[in-house]
Amino acid sequence: MTEKFVASNGMYLEDGVVYTSGGMKLLSRLGVESLREIFLAERDRELGRWRWPENPDFVVHHGNSGSDAVWVHNEREAGAIQSSARNSGDAGEADYFAAVRAYFAAHPEPKPWHGAKPGEVWVLEGGGIAEPWAHTVQRDGMAEVHINLTAARKIWPVSDV
Repeated sequence: MTEKFVASNGMYLEDGVVYTSGGMKLLSRLGVESLREIFLAERDRELGRWRWPENPDFVVHHGNSGSDAVWVHNEREAGAIQSSARNSGDAGEADYFAAVRAYFAAHPEPKPWHGAKPGEVWVLEGGGIAEPWAHTVQRDGMAEVHINLTAARKIWPVSDV
């Protein structure tokens, strides 16, 4: 049995169930768990942190923009490390570095062509095609290009100014 928590409006949480101030069951354990996840995700977004889905006790905070430095916190043990995508870590902190790898896998570095706009012309490379080729962006950036690009550079317009 868990300790009863009473909210400012009189509703209370007891054994994972929400009751009205009059004692009527309002929300089941499943509903409470769902709301906890929703509110935790909302708070993580507000604070600019990423929670590792595989092990939610590990939270990653990205450093300054343009930097690949991250802080990884283990909320259960109150431990933390600072790392980067290039740091492989040591065996004693394996979970921390697994969280770092998962963070960077979930947040790949943006490529220049990710911001392509309709009407622009880009020279593309990759996808097993031997020679670079020109591509005019039609609608949703490079979404219509269904190959793995290895490089791209915008050739028209030369300047967006």
